[in-house]
Amino acid sequence: MASLSELARVYREEGRLSEAESLTRQAIQTLEKAVGSEHPDLPPLWNNLADVYQAQHRYAEAESHYRKALATNEKLLGPEHPDTGRIINGLATLYFEQKNYAKAEGLYRRAIAIKEKALGPNHPAVATTLNNLGQIFLLERRYADAEPLFQRALRIRETHLGKEHPDGSSSLSLK
Repeated sequence: MASLSELARVYREEGRLSEAESLTRQAIQTLEKAVGSEHPDLPPLWNNLADVYQAQHRYAEAESHYRKALATNEKLLGPEHPDTGRIINGLATLYFEQKNYAKAEGLYRRAIAIKEKALGPNHPAVATTLNNLGQIFLLERRYADAEPLFQRALRIRETHLGKEHPDGSSSLSLK
């Protein structure tokens, strides 16, 4: 199953979205047939399919799959599990792309709280979501709110990757 999912991820990253969708659907169907519809391995697959739909601008389908992944993950692993935070970040990014900044902001804040508690306040995943929230504030010209988020995200990345690593500059891009 993991190989199918990882190959689908490669296809998604390469922009081969139809192939990514097909493989992800296949992985979901195979797993559901083997273990039923409430298994902790399913929410990441639904999340991945939502990512594909989002990349295809099929926003209603993406939202539906993010919500399904989120509800199942919260039920099986809990509302403060790091995977729950990752799914929430994906849903927030969907709303960001749709310019629904109010919904995105609330979800990014929730994802940050989950990730800080589960992974620690200086984890790179926290930096990614801090950066995402900062992007909203930047677009809304809330510069005083954006600056400390970008500064903190940059400090986290520099601590983990070093000051010369190119990902330090990614503190100004949405993930």
